[in-house]
Amino acid sequence: MVIGYSILKGLGLKSNLIAVGLATAWFFRLSGFIFYNRIWKRHVDPRYEEMRKNKNDYLYYFFQFQLQAVLTVFTAVPLYYALGNTISNPLNLLGVGLCIAGILGEALADQQLQKFKNSKPEKGAVFREGLFKYSRHPNLFFDLTFWTGMAFIGINFTNYCSVISLLGPAFLWFIMYKLTIPITTKHMKKTRPNYEKVIAETHTFWPFTPKTTMH
Repeated sequence: MVIGYSILKGLGLKSNLIAVGLATAWFFRLSGFIFYNRIWKRHVDPRYEEMRKNKNDYLYYFFQFQLQAVLTVFTAVPLYYALGNTISNPLNLLGVGLCIAGILGEALADQQLQKFKNSKPEKGAVFREGLFKYSRHPNLFFDLTFWTGMAFIGINFTNYCSVISLLGPAFLWFIMYKLTIPITTKHMKKTRPNYEKVIAETHTFWPFTPKTTMH
């Protein structure tokens, strides 16, 4: 890491160029996946269909699009600092590594889960292979990894206000833990008879080691 930091600093690379490149890669990877597997294939997520049935259309679309747009402003706080920073400390380089790991890990998790869905598994089956062996939401874990990395890229030790960038991944974690995951869990409990067992045997996020309660 020290060698890599020295090389990047010696080249005078600005983190805004690196941040733009990483954010662009993250955006096109995720948007391309969603476009092909959701829009192009006309897939309807049953979780949101269930939410829509319990609300009138106006409230549903407000929740789905307007509220998410507002929440995105807070989760994207790291970009403000990353785009105005320079590579000035090893923490910035660690951030670059986390962003790359986040993009690759999320892509792998999405691919593994989509391959399972495409195999047309029997009704009620839960995917428990690959990154999903020990984690119920490895894709969210790596998404959080990416934005944590972006926050690290934005930290400058001469600008103490830059630590505010850490609020981005902290807020994203809160949204995942209090909103996204509960919605998914509620749906899975209704449609997967053994999901309580899956919860007992897997971590919410961490995909690399087994949960201590596993036998």
